[in-house]
Amino acid sequence: MKKLLTLLAFAIPSLCYSQAYSTNTSSGSGGFVGAILFLGLAILILLALRSIMLWYWKVDTMLKNQETTNKLLKNNNDLLNEYIVYMKDQNKKN
Repeated sequence: MKKLLTLLAFAIPSLCYSQAYSTNTSSGSGGFVGAILFLGLAILILLALRSIMLWYWKVDTMLKNQETTNKLLKNNNDLLNEYIVYMKDQNKKN
């Protein structure tokens, strides 16, 4: 389902902008302006859908979980380093 939604999020802007080929070549920059408009529209739609996609895939929750895990791992590492120092001191005394 997520793959389908991602595909639709990227395909819909290009499908909505599709049009028949025009043989009218009176203005040479028409294709360029159309391409710029298409890119602008696609970027706006992707930015609008970004928060929905991040919510759907729960990216913010995963990021919070990773930050919590990093803090816990750092605390564990500090405790292990203290324990190593303590054990070295105990071995020197014996």
